[in-house]
Amino acid sequence: MKKAILIVEDDRTVAGLMASILNEEPGYSALVAYDCLEALQTIDSLVPDLLLLDVMLPGMSGIQLYDLLSENPQTRSIPTIFVTAGANLPEFKARNFTNVIPKPFNVDQFLARVSEA
Repeated sequence: MKKAILIVEDDRTVAGLMASILNEEPGYSALVAYDCLEALQTIDSLVPDLLLLDVMLPGMSGIQLYDLLSENPQTRSIPTIFVTAGANLPEFKARNFTNVIPKPFNVDQFLARVSEA
């Protein structure tokens, strides 16, 4: 069975690139949400095996979505990797977030981090 990965990314080019990379791998099935509301709607019908989450999103930020999901017993255990140009955000350091892939990313390193999650 393929690992369902939800990509939450508002840049359609980046989202498409990540989805293409993952869907070419035999063990993954990537879905895309372009904002947090769409992500929440997707998660209502399918709880993903992994969440790839941008930080700078329209409306609710990726960190706010992460916090919201962390409060829900049904979604708090979803492994999350932040994929962001803001990899050095002070909030990441303050919260000891280590699951961060900086943009732009190297495809091999991206796949390695996803496979570890």
